[in-house]
Amino acid sequence: MSLEAVVGRIDQILTYQQALVDPGSLAAASSGSGSSGFAAQLASAQATQSPGSTALAGDTTSVTSNALPSALEVSGVGGTSGLSGAARMLAAAKTALGGAYNQGNHDAVSDSASQIQQQGTDCSGFVSYLMGPNGIGDWSQSYATPSIPTAPGMQPGQGSYVTIWNNPNPGNAGHVWIEILGQYFESSGSGGVHQMDQGEVNQYLKSGQYQPFHPAGM
Repeated sequence: MSLEAVVGRIDQILTYQQALVDPGSLAAASSGSGSSGFAAQLASAQATQSPGSTALAGDTTSVTSNALPSALEVSGVGGTSGLSGAARMLAAAKTALGGAYNQGNHDAVSDSASQIQQQGTDCSGFVSYLMGPNGIGDWSQSYATPSIPTAPGMQPGQGSYVTIWNNPNPGNAGHVWIEILGQYFESSGSGGVHQMDQGEVNQYLKSGQYQPFHPAGM
């Protein structure tokens, strides 16, 4: 199976999966805010990046890139690891964009994308949602920043497909954001649930306050 065929199949599977867990997301996906952008990004990344490490613009932090997994791993349905799990998380993140920053809804692990859009959540609530049943399904409860390093399935260091960047201080002194397949997302007081630009990413990394973790197998 060619790379284009595999990636196209992922897009199709993600659309069906997201429609099942959150029917309201189907319209968002068809308008371009769902998983349809994943195919273009992966194809572009594979065409322009070579194996090894690539540095963020203006920063010395490196991200390790692995060879493309086999078609069998990529096309797995409902997997919670590897590229298929990362693609599921990316779809969940994109369909939740636009939610407000809401510390009153920290316990968002089981929320749907439409609930995140309507009610909002805080930074760790958003990451918990992506790690919960509507994301990859590794977490059954929400975790605040001090507890993320010891949450189920967390491993230290950057992942091949997903990295959770965590400032473990408690309360408003801490913060967490997530990198999924080279795209960055957070819920913050300044932007709500949004996709981050490179300037935001570099500013966080240069602070030296963020520790990388990744879900096992990802």
